[in-house]
Amino acid sequence: MRIVRFIATVILLIVVFSCKKQPNVYDHVKIHTQITNKNYTDFSLDDLYYDLLYDINFAENSKNAALKINYFEKTAFKKSDSLAIFRANNLQIALTAHHSVSKERYKTLFSAANYFENNNSLYDAYLTNYLIAEYYFYLQYFQLAENYAYKAIENLGTNNNEYAFEKASTLLLISTIHWQQKKFQEAFKALKNYEDVAEYFNTKLIHPEKIKLIESRYANHFAVVESKIGTTDYTQTIKKLALTYHVNSKSSGKNRKIHQLNTLHNLILHKIEANDLDSLDFYLSQLKNEKEFLFSIPVLQLNYTVIGDYLVKIKKDTAAAKEFQKNLLIENKEKYQNVFLEKRVLEQLIQQSDSCSVAINQHYLDVVGKIKKENDQKLLVNQKVVYENHVLLRKNAQLKREIYFVVATILTVSLLVLLVIFNIIQKINLKKIKLKNNYIEQDTQALEVTLNYKNAIENKLNESKKQIFMELHDNIVNKLFSTRFSLHKDYMNPNSLAVAANTLLDVKKTLIGICDNYSEINNLFEKDSFHKMLIELIENQPNNFISFQYEFDQSIEWFKTHPKVRFHLYRVLQELLQNIHKHSSATKAKIQIFKEGEHVRLVVTDNGKGFTKTAKKGLGISNISNRLKEIDADFKMENNNGMRFIITVKF
Repeated sequence: MRIVRFIATVILLIVVFSCKKQPNVYDHVKIHTQITNKNYTDFSLDDLYYDLLYDINFAENSKNAALKINYFEKTAFKKSDSLAIFRANNLQIALTAHHSVSKERYKTLFSAANYFENNNSLYDAYLTNYLIAEYYFYLQYFQLAENYAYKAIENLGTNNNEYAFEKASTLLLISTIHWQQKKFQEAFKALKNYEDVAEYFNTKLIHPEKIKLIESRYANHFAVVESKIGTTDYTQTIKKLALTYHVNSKSSGKNRKIHQLNTLHNLILHKIEANDLDSLDFYLSQLKNEKEFLFSIPVLQLNYTVIGDYLVKIKKDTAAAKEFQKNLLIENKEKYQNVFLEKRVLEQLIQQSDSCSVAINQHYLDVVGKIKKENDQKLLVNQKVVYENHVLLRKNAQLKREIYFVVATILTVSLLVLLVIFNIIQKINLKKIKLKNNYIEQDTQALEVTLNYKNAIENKLNESKKQIFMELHDNIVNKLFSTRFSLHKDYMNPNSLAVAANTLLDVKKTLIGICDNYSEINNLFEKDSFHKMLIELIENQPNNFISFQYEFDQSIEWFKTHPKVRFHLYRVLQELLQNIHKHSSATKAKIQIFKEGEHVRLVVTDNGKGFTKTAKKGLGISNISNRLKEIDADFKMENNNGMRFIITVKF
């Protein structure tokens, strides 16, 4: 039992450890928000990390985080702490402009993603995958960005009320990625998923301005996507975009400015499509004023091409539009080398001319081919980095899994074997106890029946003796006394001898009658008593679904048999009837007792399913055999359309 408990405890601990819930990052952030700009060097890297996480992701202003991050990263490299090094890289990227990530930091991002996922640090894995998705998005590799954004969502788990702000941010990124790929229904679906988690924002931990920004981004995305899928008109979309733009124009910060310019671009584009000239020139001037910032981020450069649409559709000045577009192509070639911007400008040139030159068409096809080639190369490079980082980790993980599997299998099999053995022993012990109790109960019942019949016999014998005594006293003694009196010399007469002789003959006859009557009463009682016991045993069977019949040879003189024979035969019949109830599934049973020469035969037959080979070795059958050995009786079983037990005992 101690071994079983020990193994069960070990397996339970393994299960609990393996199923241990991931610690909630928000709980750590709440604890470490008290670190100030003056004392941050006094804390561990783990403590400082959660403080920085709060500054960058949840607080309103992260200007003071730069010094702390630099200290954090230097200390991590000095200590060769892989976890802290990867975390520092994530924080540096999250703090700076995503498009300016260096090649080395980009490579570190992929290593970090693999490291965090293999070490089950899921929040860190989320942040890494989200940064990779943003990086690809700003480089306009939308398919790769989409893949990593969905991985980030997966890292955060399935509970809507856990990490709701992070999920909402990622879903907005996914919606934008789909919109850029013209997958408007998919973009709309992502926004509906956003609505499912938005109600769970932790307003106590996350600064209200952060929440306002994400809600503003959602409003912008929803307005644009609604117009694309046709669930609203341009008028309503323009109103929503104008409101979002004016709200965000009062905010500061790089991320807010990116969002503001995206909203401004969408607003201008929809006004052009709706031919709404109200404030259109004002919005275009705002866009032109931000040209330097727009062209610092590749994905925003395409927003500037909306001026070409304005010149063609509103001003109806195709020549001015072409001049603008050709100058933009030259500027892109000299400064930016953004193939996506080049593709967008060429599309405008082709769309606004019915007979575009062969050179422009060929130029456009070259650019499309170049983009496809770069996408394929980027995907290959990405897959190579992922593969190289995963090879070693996969081998280690496989080895760990094999070790865990072997250990778990050994422990599980050992526990199961012990439990099976213990269960078998318990069942055997319980069966023995139950059988023993049944035999004790049966012995008690048989003894009670025997005592009852013994008392009845003694009572009847006493009654018979009393009657004989009265007969002797009142009849025989009186007659003998009278005979003796008549033969007295003083009273004797000639007839006295004849009278005395007749009286003595009468006394003799009476005595013979009394003896014969007593013997007959006694013999009749002895025979009836065992028959009655057997009949009562059969007729008092509890199962109403089995019909019991019996045939007894009334000529058998049971009183001539040894009491032990009667006792064991009674108990054997009792056991056989009990077996019929328990195991046979019979509907009819018949008990016969008859005499054959010097033997008495007990036959019990039922129409049940019979015994299997294992049943023949049961404790009940063994007990029957043992009892019959005590009285030198033979025992035979026949299994044919039911069961037939034949017991033969010498009379």
